[in-house]
Amino acid sequence: MIKNEHIVWAYAERQDGAGQVVIVGLTDKGIEHMKRAPGESLVINPPMNGFANVTQIVVFAAASKAELKGILQQSGIVVSEVN
Repeated sequence: MIKNEHIVWAYAERQDGAGQVVIVGLTDKGIEHMKRAPGESLVINPPMNGFANVTQIVVFAAASKAELKGILQQSGIVVSEVN
C-alpha cells in the first residue's frame, strides 16, 4: 500500500476552460514501491461529490512530497495539506 506521504493530487480548472484537470504527483519512493509490486494500483478518492467534468489527467513525479507540492504551488495551484 502506498502511503499518503508519497502522493499529492490537485483538481483545478483547465487554462483553456475546457473542463477540469486532475493532477497527480508521485514521489520517487512511491514510484519505486509500484515497480516492486507489479499490478499495484493507486486509488485517489475525490472530495465529497467526486470529480466533475474532468477532461484531462496529468501525472508527474518528483523526489519528495515537498517537491511535488512546490511544483504545484509554482504553477499557481493551491495545495491542501489533506492531499
